[in-house]
Amino acid sequence: MIVWDSHGEILIGNRVFRDLWNSGEPVVGRSIVELVGEQMRPFVEMDLLEEERTYERPGILPDGSETWISIAIFDFQDPFDGRWLRAASVRDLAEVALARRQLEELVANKNQFIASVSHELRTPLTVVVGLAAEMASDPSALAPEEIAEFSSLIAGQATEVAALVEDLLTMARADAGVLSISPQVLKLQECVGEVIEGLPRELRGRVTWVPGADSNVHADPVRVRQIVRNLLTNAGRHGGPRIEIEVQSGVTVVRDDGPPVPESERERMFQAYERVHDHAGTPDSVGLGLTVCRRLSQLMGGDVVYTHDGTWSTFSLTLVEV
Repeated sequence: MIVWDSHGEILIGNRVFRDLWNSGEPVVGRSIVELVGEQMRPFVEMDLLEEERTYERPGILPDGSETWISIAIFDFQDPFDGRWLRAASVRDLAEVALARRQLEELVANKNQFIASVSHELRTPLTVVVGLAAEMASDPSALAPEEIAEFSSLIAGQATEVAALVEDLLTMARADAGVLSISPQVLKLQECVGEVIEGLPRELRGRVTWVPGADSNVHADPVRVRQIVRNLLTNAGRHGGPRIEIEVQSGVTVVRDDGPPVPESERERMFQAYERVHDHAGTPDSVGLGLTVCRRLSQLMGGDVVYTHDGTWSTFSLTLVEV
């Protein structure tokens, strides 16, 4: 609580105000503008108030940090000399300020997420709809090889859409705590081979399978395929031209010869909707692939980690070997 006169001279300042703004020293007789800052000048210069006014606005604390404050201001007459004085009750709404920032970030992330999902779905669906319409309009006009080519493209793009939807459902179930894992003993080499065979043709042509020792792991085959596919898709989108995959003793390694991810970004890229390779505001990918990989691997008792040895960016999926 603060009371000042028409010149901004403080007449009353309670203990909380003294502790906050002047280390407990007397404040009476000081200028409220000089003590608190220019943020108080409008409240000194405003005309006489007929009723109480309440404001919420940014504020600056003595240490220079920003906060959000609520100010209730009213004018009254001094009962002794009749002059008009101004009183203010100021509350620090730091939690409100934090909530405001978080809400703003949430809205921005939501808008970016919607733009990304729309882009990711629109691109393959445009191909599917366009080619399907072409085949349906006059199939007799197409040569057998053209039909085979169109069918292959439709299948590849439909697979892309299905993978994106599966990632979205996986995160939704994980966040709701209802994601199910059905582990069993499976041959890791065989599982990885199935993923490579199902990749879009362009990406499959860039992947080199390095011979390694097969191993059995205790994991959910559906989830393992989902992880491996996401790792290969991530390498195809953001890595260098060379992509290799290798299986050794329960560890599946996906590496590419692209530039390293900065040290400061290596954990952030595993967070949902983060895209450390993309320019802000540019829809490219939803940013769920690596999050899904780590979440699923940890649910199966493993993990996904990133390293760079100066030549190769490497994502290693470790599972429980049996």
